[in-house]
Amino acid sequence: MVRILISGARSSLQNGSMAIILATINTLRKMIGSQIEVAIISDTPQIDYVRYSGLNIQVIGTPWRLKYHSRTLTLLASLFRLLFMLFSHLLLAFLRLPTRNINNYNLFLKFDVVIDLGGDGLSENYGLVLLCNSAFPLFLSLLLKKPFVIYAQSIGPFKSWFTRRLMKFIFDRASLITLREEISKKYLRKIKVKNKNVFLTADPAFLLKPSYPPEVSNHLSEIRGHMHKKIVGVTASQLIYRYAFPTIHDVREKREHYMKLMVDLIKYILKKNDVIVLLIPHAMVPGDDDRPIHEEIFLKLNEDEQKLVIPIRKAYRTDEIKGIIGLCDLL
Repeated sequence: MVRILISGARSSLQNGSMAIILATINTLRKMIGSQIEVAIISDTPQIDYVRYSGLNIQVIGTPWRLKYHSRTLTLLASLFRLLFMLFSHLLLAFLRLPTRNINNYNLFLKFDVVIDLGGDGLSENYGLVLLCNSAFPLFLSLLLKKPFVIYAQSIGPFKSWFTRRLMKFIFDRASLITLREEISKKYLRKIKVKNKNVFLTADPAFLLKPSYPPEVSNHLSEIRGHMHKKIVGVTASQLIYRYAFPTIHDVREKREHYMKLMVDLIKYILKKNDVIVLLIPHAMVPGDDDRPIHEEIFLKLNEDEQKLVIPIRKAYRTDEIKGIIGLCDLL
């Protein structure tokens, strides 16, 4: 039995993350066979337990992540928990206790290999806290002498002296690194990573088989059959505007600009083409849920435009979202 721990999973409500995880696990089962045990570390374990049900995947809540109303308290408490986990793992590894006596606070000792599927978490673009949170499972695996893989990711950039040294130390000791684009390889060269097992690949989500929710498929087929209209999918992001408009520093003003951009885009599409617009959410994570911004866009359209716009409001699984995208003539 090969025991595989997947880190960087975040939440199944982030469709990109869930697509990568399902496709990777399917690939592993094809390559290794049924004799594998897979667990994922999740930021939303109660939700993921339901959304991954029936797939023979163990869901474990992120043991070093604590949440309080105060951001400072959250960071301090999570840091202490993380240090406790580090000490506890090293102590138990030194004592060589049998793995059946190990709880979730020492879960890394149970597994044969750690595969990180963080997508783009190993970057300083989102701040030092998120980078350290993403790097911790790899650093702990390294200290425990567990093989770890950084799989199909977008890596970098690393701006500070500390992060460049830390990430070079980790990357040089990875069993395998696969990257989704050439720019990530350049970032590794920039920090002088010497690991020879670095390869360019495609995003695993390409391997995920789509499924087609009948209520959406039937509705769009009916539109095509009776209204003879093509379908244009649009995804507006609750997250991306924070990183847009570099000359604007106020987040609310950035959001207003982004909203106007998306509303104007949809109005233009409807004016110039005989189409239906489908608003498809990519992320549904609380705080970064695309569906509320879709509703705001929808309400800013006039009555005639609203008749030609369909917001996807249900939290479909990632394979269903891929199916919905596949029903579009253009995304």
